[in-house]
Amino acid sequence: MRRPTRFFMLTATALAMALAATAPTRAAPGQKGDATVEFIGVYATKEAKPHCDPALLKIRKFLEGTGYNSFIAISQTSSALAVGKNATSGRLKDTYELKVGLNEVSDKTVKVTVTWVLYEKDKEGKETANPLQNYVQTMAKGKFQPFIGPLGKTGAVIVFFALR
Repeated sequence: MRRPTRFFMLTATALAMALAATAPTRAAPGQKGDATVEFIGVYATKEAKPHCDPALLKIRKFLEGTGYNSFIAISQTSSALAVGKNATSGRLKDTYELKVGLNEVSDKTVKVTVTWVLYEKDKEGKETANPLQNYVQTMAKGKFQPFIGPLGKTGAVIVFFALR
């Protein structure tokens, strides 16, 4: 069997270093003060024929206890989050957003501030963000936590999020 040449080894090493330098950075798991938050936005309704979006299989057991029987995934995002900073779910049904602020991180838990925000337009069409509900909560890392938003006439927006 032929051994790789020195030129080949140097080229492969240089290529690996170049790829590592251009890769997106991410906080190392367990690094104190940092976490990754994953949001799953759901629109829940009561329908004559129940339905659950296949994209929601990993949180289906949580959905069953909400009082609704039909669920559609409306968003799914994740982002890095540092202590003292906020991340949002993005707009849900054009008017709502869930904001999560990271307060503290330990090996097994995180302490967060969770805020529902309603976006409304005034008479001139200028949009304002109005915080509706605000919670401070300590929760286990890695477990999805549901937050049911303000109820609409036909259903509810539910956001599940987990911090890792």
